[in-house]
Amino acid sequence: MDYFETVGQNIQIVLEQKNMKKTDLARKLNISRQMVQKIIGGQKAINVKEIASISDALAVTVDTLLRPADLRVQGGSSVPFMGKAGQPKDFSFVEQTIREYMKLEDRLHESS
Repeated sequence: MDYFETVGQNIQIVLEQKNMKKTDLARKLNISRQMVQKIIGGQKAINVKEIASISDALAVTVDTLLRPADLRVQGGSSVPFMGKAGQPKDFSFVEQTIREYMKLEDRLHESS
């Protein structure tokens, strides 16, 4: 499974968990339902800004959308190479880095 398919699968999982429809997400993002379908199907390349917007619309972390389901930390334990089991790690730095990248990307587009 490639990166875009993983993100799409994770979006679908979150939609199901939150009892949301693709139409609900499309409305929140101000895009078509067909575009949401392409994102979920891994048929549309999405950038960092779009992933952040989707995570905001779904009220989940960016990590939830990016990380393959089998590698997600669940139940308060962590993946062994990331530290001691039972000590969940804080991934907020990933979200902060993405948000900073988005600001830089916005500035780049403003100056063009």
